[in-house]
Amino acid sequence: MLFRSIPAYCAAKWDGKAWAGLALGLNNAVNALAVDNSGNLYVGGSFATTPDGNRVNNVAKWDGTAWSPLGSGVSGAIYGCVLDDAGGLYVGGDFSVAGGGSANCVARWNGRGWASLGSGLNNPVHSLVLDRSGNLYAGGDFTTAGGVRASFVAKWDGHAWSPLGELHNKLTALALDNETGTLCAGGFLPVLSSRFGAPFGNKHVAAWNGSYWYPLPDLGDHVYALLVGSSQTLYAGCGTVLAQLEDSGWSGLRIYGSPQSEFGPAIDAIIEDCSGRLYIGGAFLALDGIGANSIAVRSGDRWSALGSGLNGQVRALALSPSGKLYVAGTFTTAGAKVSPFLAEADVTALDVPTLACPTNQTVEFNSAAGSVAFFTPTLSVSCFGSVEIVCVPPSGSTFPIGTNMVRCTATNSAGNGSQCEFTVTVLGPRQVKNCETSMFAVVGPVALFVGNGSDGAFADLLVVSKADLPGAQTTARQLRDMLSDYVRSGGDAPLEGGK
Repeated sequence: MLFRSIPAYCAAKWDGKAWAGLALGLNNAVNALAVDNSGNLYVGGSFATTPDGNRVNNVAKWDGTAWSPLGSGVSGAIYGCVLDDAGGLYVGGDFSVAGGGSANCVARWNGRGWASLGSGLNNPVHSLVLDRSGNLYAGGDFTTAGGVRASFVAKWDGHAWSPLGELHNKLTALALDNETGTLCAGGFLPVLSSRFGAPFGNKHVAAWNGSYWYPLPDLGDHVYALLVGSSQTLYAGCGTVLAQLEDSGWSGLRIYGSPQSEFGPAIDAIIEDCSGRLYIGGAFLALDGIGANSIAVRSGDRWSALGSGLNGQVRALALSPSGKLYVAGTFTTAGAKVSPFLAEADVTALDVPTLACPTNQTVEFNSAAGSVAFFTPTLSVSCFGSVEIVCVPPSGSTFPIGTNMVRCTATNSAGNGSQCEFTVTVLGPRQVKNCETSMFAVVGPVALFVGNGSDGAFADLLVVSKADLPGAQTTARQLRDMLSDYVRSGGDAPLEGGK
């Protein structure tokens, strides 16, 4: 792919075809990202200022137009961040002050100011995750949490820290399965080690079931990132593979070397969108037989690069509700555009809305024109932005007697779409036999049919309102006599009731 040279100050944007200049960016490495429901981007790292020279101290907010500080920031590097349901931002890293107050390696921004979480942790935090109850889990280098012994992982319940069992080496990644409550942990070194008496040997990944840690099949490699994706699939980003845990063990996609990481090739970030597309970032040059510089996306079983990618390591990825993929790390260019440490990719072009039509409908006619039919197609998959759904004919139309085709189309802001079809069949006149002594309950309009031959074919249709009939119930003989008068008059006889 070829790119024109477009100067950009500290950032670039990929629009599905090429990276372009974008006016955002920071003056040093970005390690952590989070996006709220309004699309605001929160970034953490080891930067000091924004492009306009405002001091932000390692953490800042981008609203799509401008940067703003979060108070006076924090005193050291941030390695992980996560947003809670109230809009509060938790950050973890290697710092001792947040907003001018003491906060050891972890703190929370509530939109107005910073707060410590008890006495914090005694060494850096590398990963943070939240469960559905609002409990915060931290993993890192620390050995105490809130003054209590905690072996590299601990839980904050909003009031106090508590340890979670015993791990043997520092953690680089955490991931939570919110369906089961299982917490997964991974490390650069084995988190369960035979050196410390682990009965199952060295394991780089382990899972916490609420009572104890148990080993997962070993990867034999450093673990930099973990994700519990759709269908509760566990992914691990390692030094040489992207691994996926299956019933038979790990299966892996191999990545190939890069001089951009001090530890060689690595996958440092994994995220998934609502369609199941998987995005990975790290320090690599190729995967699955394709060139992909530090970033790639999997749709179905197919991997693809995002343009010509980035020239350095990707450390964090985040998706906005509108389909913006934010990319952070130590790179300085994106698609050959000047873009230190932060870039944006518009991935709406990857999204194809999936539309499901209702089942075929069959309705009775209620007038000579046919019948009105109502229906609602279902948008089963659409991750980003708005989707327009158009059906021809639209719901609420009057459909004539017979079988009618309805075609519905869903189109998103990127112009991608899908179609589905179904039929609306309106039933017309049908012969009624052996009804000489039957009783007809009259509710609303009653359709009466005139036969004109021995084969029972219907040549005429008469719709009689309830007010035209002699009573709430009318016998078939009365209806027949009314029709006889109608037919003899050539269709001009008044309806005066049956005999």
